[in-house]
Amino acid sequence: MVQKAERKVLHAAVCDDEAAACGELEKLIAACGRAHGIAIETEIFFNGESLLHSFAKNGMPDLLFLDIRLPDADGIAVGETIRQRLGNYQIPLVYISSMQQYAMGLFKNSPFDFLIKPLTMDKVAPVMERFFQSIGVEGSFSFQTGKALCRVPYRDILYFQSQGRQVLLITRQGRQTFYGKLSQAEEALPESLFLRIHKSCLVNFRYVREFSYIQVTMANGDVLSISRPYRKEVRARLLRPKEG
Repeated sequence: MVQKAERKVLHAAVCDDEAAACGELEKLIAACGRAHGIAIETEIFFNGESLLHSFAKNGMPDLLFLDIRLPDADGIAVGETIRQRLGNYQIPLVYISSMQQYAMGLFKNSPFDFLIKPLTMDKVAPVMERFFQSIGVEGSFSFQTGKALCRVPYRDILYFQSQGRQVLLITRQGRQTFYGKLSQAEEALPESLFLRIHKSCLVNFRYVREFSYIQVTMANGDVLSISRPYRKEVRARLLRPKEG
């Protein structure tokens, strides 16, 4: 039996006076969240004053990306205010800048990380991975076998295959079966990670090592057929750059 996944929602904030940079970072943060089955709502601030006012009034988000150069304040000073005046030493504070020279001046504010612009997925994803680990958040699939509830991290799942009234789950460690429908499993999984290739098969596309018009080869060597109705979508999805 498939257990309905609880949708985790985290809150992030980005403070940068460049609107384009904020928009791009917001997309990267969201993509990292989707890769873990986590919704992340990001609030954008264009100056330090509005950021601090919001924090004092509404409380802190779960994660903050803070540009060092702001139009009305020094980002380092804003971080110092958060740590000392507002007394919050817990929020992960990620400084961003176009210049490396600021790095040494940040340590008094206990930064979570320091990123150099332009920000890309290669830079942001490792920070988000550490953040998820630090708060104990990891996307997982839950199902029941008998009276036991099992959880398998998304990162360990290769694919699902329906077998009559049961679903076969293939992981990096082995295989398990549970009663249920493949469609129920599909609904409980993040679509950014899992892809239907056949009415009886659902794969974690990050473990697809080779694919042709009619089949995919998984990381464990298993070869799975792609049925005609899914071929166009499978090809488009596997040729798309991976998120996260």
